[in-house]
Amino acid sequence: MLSPCAQKYAMAIIKPWSSMAAGACIPTMPARPSYKVRSFTRFTTLSNGSGVGFILISPCIASDRPLAWYTLNSWTGTSGSTFSFAVTGTAQTTTTGIAVVFPNVPYATSVLSSANNGNINNQVNGRLVSVGVSIQYQGTELNKGGMYYILSDPNHQNLYQNSVSTLGNNAETRLEQITNKKQWAVTSAVDPDETDYSDNTTNGNTIDTTFPYSQSAYLENVSSTNQYGNGATPICIAFLTPANNQPFNVEIVQHIEYIGTGAATQLTPSHADPVGFNLVNSAASQLGFAQQSGDGLSVSSFSKLLDNAASAITTIAPYARAAYRAGFDKGWLVPNGNNLIEF
Repeated sequence: MLSPCAQKYAMAIIKPWSSMAAGACIPTMPARPSYKVRSFTRFTTLSNGSGVGFILISPCIASDRPLAWYTLNSWTGTSGSTFSFAVTGTAQTTTTGIAVVFPNVPYATSVLSSANNGNINNQVNGRLVSVGVSIQYQGTELNKGGMYYILSDPNHQNLYQNSVSTLGNNAETRLEQITNKKQWAVTSAVDPDETDYSDNTTNGNTIDTTFPYSQSAYLENVSSTNQYGNGATPICIAFLTPANNQPFNVEIVQHIEYIGTGAATQLTPSHADPVGFNLVNSAASQLGFAQQSGDGLSVSSFSKLLDNAASAITTIAPYARAAYRAGFDKGWLVPNGNNLIEF
């Protein structure tokens, strides 16, 4: 049976915007008390005079580092242009029509880590539980139309300097028609390093202290003096619109855990559930295939994946099968003693 911590962890991956995901943690050992934060960042992006736009997401746990780079209507790119821009200092761009937004989180880089002769004195360490990005068209019915190109890289590779063409040729990219419906991209840890708190002591891994999903990479084509202020971008959403200058609302939700002396007054208990952790991750690893088959990120499709992952675990599989057969897209049925609860 999934523990409450594993249930929240699963919900943070399949429906990170849900209130049921609030307080999610990664149910790994050791189960250290942590400050569990659900952060929302919202902004408006636009297609330009050629009907092209994009968002590049750098999942970030520091308030003074860039979470996303996005287009305004003054960007001069076309459908064949690479998603790139000049960067000066830390988290600033001089490219016309490219804007940056910072995450709404409680700690700045100086609190997360401070380097002194190769040693890091961490006041606070953090790790990401999951990240979700949604986009929704906000223009008129007359101008509605076009396509989204949505890619959450399964290996957290840097998507900087891609283009609409290269995204379209990537087998992992999801293509969706632009309607009034929200579209989304979700990611979570893809390797053991990303499930741990970053406390690296070498400059080469400093980027992971504030950008846990950067895979020790930084934004390309920036100088050595600011490379550690700009993380890699493993999530990209591009859009083509038949009309120019079309607005889209964007919302990014991040589930984060912080530990350390600076977070001591905010700590709440965490729980370890190695079986539930592996079960949820096994199901989550198949979400890309479910999306490509048209199932989308529905609760019932995840329940099917959970059922497949749990087929050898008799205490969980009957509940997963029942949830999937019931077909509840509005909620996920999970075991609670002898009962089923609908989220």
